[in-house]
Amino acid sequence: MPRTRRHIDRDTKRTQLLDAAERRVLEGGYGALSLSALARELELAQNSIYWYFASKDALFVAVLERLLERIVIPAKRRQTNAVAWVLRVLDQLAELQSVRASAHERAAKSEVVAAFEARFRDLVYDLLKKAFADRLPPGQLDLAVRTFVATADGAFSQGLEATERRRITRFALQKLLDSAP
Repeated sequence: MPRTRRHIDRDTKRTQLLDAAERRVLEGGYGALSLSALARELELAQNSIYWYFASKDALFVAVLERLLERIVIPAKRRQTNAVAWVLRVLDQLAELQSVRASAHERAAKSEVVAAFEARFRDLVYDLLKKAFADRLPPGQLDLAVRTFVATADGAFSQGLEATERRRITRFALQKLLDSAP
């Protein structure tokens, strides 16, 4: 029987919801995120989830933001070697590829998820521009970032083994950065 669990503060309940939702999303993407199953697991009334998240999509985005934060915060503390740094971030994103694919699919139907995807894309472009800025002239920076993102997306979408994906992205990255005048 669902409980109100008034003895647990709002932030703790929200964290418990995010923890449970994250496990489900990592196991099976958006499709595995069942609000009724979450409510049962946490012994909550299903409607109480809406006190914390406006919709299933809002909960999904909160999970995506949480996962991304674990990559982005350390990524902002970039090392001097741009190639190694970018490849390390790509390896971390590769671990979330099925979740990213699920988000991309859901973005076609949800403004909330589409807005997250746009923020994610802008963040990736911004991080790459900062990583490449000292290696490329400003006039080539945007094109180099777009070229590299297209290469990395292609390597991800082909489902390549990690070693082959790394080989391709390292090659593209080194050629882009070494070709600067």
